[in-house]
Amino acid sequence: MMNRRKSKCAFVAKVQSLWPGLGLVAVAALLLGLSGISVNAQSDSPNDEGYTKKIREYTTEPFFLTNLVDHLPASATVPTPEKILGHIIGAPDVLTYSKDITMTNSPRPLHA
Repeated sequence: MMNRRKSKCAFVAKVQSLWPGLGLVAVAALLLGLSGISVNAQSDSPNDEGYTKKIREYTTEPFFLTNLVDHLPASATVPTPEKILGHIIGAPDVLTYSKDITMTNSPRPLHA
């Protein structure tokens, strides 16, 4: 029984010694995967040009715009927030409540 315990501790020690290197490899793989997703997600679909223009016009500082939020992909099946609410989310002088954005009180939810 003593021998088994020593071998188990040796295995745990070996794994613990490799842990920092494994963590670095995992983080690198995650970052590499995420960078590919953001590039592919934006390039695969056309953008709603009118909505995208308003996003850029209404954003107060350029550092708020990244390639993940500076456009709205066009869709034939999903209406834009502008079509549902009458304005884009984040429009000047308009406070849009989260219940309106998610349409939780709508008789026909956006995601149905």
